[in-house]
Amino acid sequence: MPIKRIIPVSSGKGGVGKTTFAINFSLALSQYGRTVLVDLDTGTSAIRNAIDVPIAKDLYHFFRRNEPLDACVTRLDAKLDPEGRYRNFGFIAGPMHLIDEITNFGAGHKAKLIAAINGLDTDYVILDMRAGLDSNVIDFLPFSNSGILIFTPHLPSATLAASDIVKAILFRKLRLVFSRQSPFFQTVQGYSPLGSGLRILPWTAMPIFVAPIAGALSDKIGGHILMGVGLLLQAVGLAWIAEVSTPTSPYSAVVIPFILSGAGMALFFAPVANVVLSSVRPEEEGQASGANNAIRELGGVFGVAVLAAVFSHVGGYQTSETFVHGLTTAVYIGGALVAVGAVAAALIKPRRAAERASVALEAT
Repeated sequence: MPIKRIIPVSSGKGGVGKTTFAINFSLALSQYGRTVLVDLDTGTSAIRNAIDVPIAKDLYHFFRRNEPLDACVTRLDAKLDPEGRYRNFGFIAGPMHLIDEITNFGAGHKAKLIAAINGLDTDYVILDMRAGLDSNVIDFLPFSNSGILIFTPHLPSATLAASDIVKAILFRKLRLVFSRQSPFFQTVQGYSPLGSGLRILPWTAMPIFVAPIAGALSDKIGGHILMGVGLLLQAVGLAWIAEVSTPTSPYSAVVIPFILSGAGMALFFAPVANVVLSSVRPEEEGQASGANNAIRELGGVFGVAVLAAVFSHVGGYQTSETFVHGLTTAVYIGGALVAVGAVAAALIKPRRAAERASVALEAT
């Protein structure tokens, strides 16, 4: 069966037109291929209410009556589509009443539905997710190579909710690569979840040993130097990982770059707060701390978004080769960006102790 395109549609808040968009987007896609819209807006039946056609079977029949998912697809009738322009469109409605399998997805129900969605004989699958940020949303999104997030930029709360859901989803997707469920170690290399997790430890455990040393050295040699060295080590480690990663590369090939990347991460994060706060007047420390946190969060969102987009564009989960190609391309780009950060950190001019003391006296 050809690989289908699965596109989830979600929103940080309700009432922003998500379901309206999902329906119209699905109708437009049906002009180019067979399209099925799945109502996963758990707890409601928005698509059922928006499309006025008789529905014989829905997700209730899939979960409770063990009907095949493709048997639950409803087509438009002659009243809504008299010319047959949307014969390639169908939708799977949510249940008419609340059922536990939908409102509180368990791991088994999620796995069953994901497998059934992947088995649909169609070209496009549009998932109308529920609004907000919870596991029922983010567990579905990282497994697709693209998605659409609907929000209203005129409402600050909607924009904040959208940024939260993007960050959570993309970090979840990145975590699929560097976790004990890593597709590289499990799918590509064939290790167990426990074996994959243990093999990541050289990276994730290094901050435990390096961060205390970095903190002690920060005041002696300058936090900006440690930050520059840390970013340089991480850039080297990432480039090394990208260079040696193949579907058949042995684990020993990535141990040293894992250690370098973990040590670099600790060297950077240990002194960063001190460097930021020491560069401003005491009365400005609150603003500086807030700006530092905001920029860090924003950088995380855009950094993961860019690298995930690169991975999805040039690679994917189809085969071991496509996964590794997407991974290495994204990691090369990430290493280059970190190297730019290393240069920027090295150019930071530290404030002398006498100058800081003078500023503190002026503040008092």
